[in-house]
Amino acid sequence: KEPDNMLPCKMTFPIVKPEALNSNSSDSVPVGTGMFKYDIHGSTDAKICLNKYDGYYGNSPYIDGAEINVYGNSSAKYTEEYSFMMLYDDAVSSDLSKENVYDVTFAGNIFECLIPNISGSSCMSNADIRNAVSSFIERDDLIKAAASGNAEAAIIPAYKGTFCWQDDGAKYDSDAETGAKYMENAGYSKDESGKWIKNGSQITIKCIAPGEFTEHSLLAIRLKYELEQNGIAVVTETLNDKDYAAALKNGNYDVAVMEMKIGSWIDLESVYGKDGSLNINGYKNDELDGLFGSVKTLKDNTAIKDMYRQIRDVILKDMPVIGLYIKNSTVIVDNSLQQVFQSGIYTWDLFSNIDKWYIWETQ
Repeated sequence: KEPDNMLPCKMTFPIVKPEALNSNSSDSVPVGTGMFKYDIHGSTDAKICLNKYDGYYGNSPYIDGAEINVYGNSSAKYTEEYSFMMLYDDAVSSDLSKENVYDVTFAGNIFECLIPNISGSSCMSNADIRNAVSSFIERDDLIKAAASGNAEAAIIPAYKGTFCWQDDGAKYDSDAETGAKYMENAGYSKDESGKWIKNGSQITIKCIAPGEFTEHSLLAIRLKYELEQNGIAVVTETLNDKDYAAALKNGNYDVAVMEMKIGSWIDLESVYGKDGSLNINGYKNDELDGLFGSVKTLKDNTAIKDMYRQIRDVILKDMPVIGLYIKNSTVIVDNSLQQVFQSGIYTWDLFSNIDKWYIWETQ
């Protein structure tokens, strides 16, 4: 009676008895009717052991059991032996270089973007300039330079396969011609050397990046190169966390390199809504806020998809956040473990055919 589209996600977590929800209860052993059962004797604080459940109502899995380990640091996980490892970062080269392994890639939850300063003091307060910057960017090159090629180009924080992902409304490849039209709309003209000039001065953008991650620095360097190839001067600054936060607060930037953690469900309002928790630059659009309110009342999928198209159109016109890419997560699989593949857009889709997984033993 009350459909829940997050049920598959919730079902991936251990099911416990109702009494275990009491914080004073010590009975937290998982129960349920899955194809594997919890091995209370083999499991420890460091690992979870699962055994095949003979009473499972569906197809019995080929694998008799599994041992699940969670590693506290990267060095440990890269030196351990395993059949199946999920990596939620792009530093997978050391594992891919191993013999007898293959990889399965799926969408991660990190949205890399540029936050433009939309206050009146910055050139990025002009939507035409924001769209020009977005048009000049070659996202595939940014992905190669900063994310080791392990990401998918994205202008808005939405996964392929969701209502928000509509390829007809966005271009991910560099489009110098479209970018030039936006610059002209903003009152700039190109001089003989290819620089965009207004009132006798070349447009200059200050780009700040947090110094905690090398990826952000590499991204800023590549961004500078691509924009300067298209006549926009760029000054980059890599800042520590304290100075980066201060620059955002004081408006001492034109664009800021930033990553956002997003969910696989549709939640654009948190980024673009006036009161959104991820609305960093104070963007406000009454039309968009109205659409966010209206889409929550719809039940027909066709109507919902059409309204998300309208939401997307407003976002692409204003470009309050310049999306770059969504980083992929990766599974490294030993060749002996067969039939592991991604069948959908969600992380748990990796396990949708776990009953078909099997171990190939060489003689």
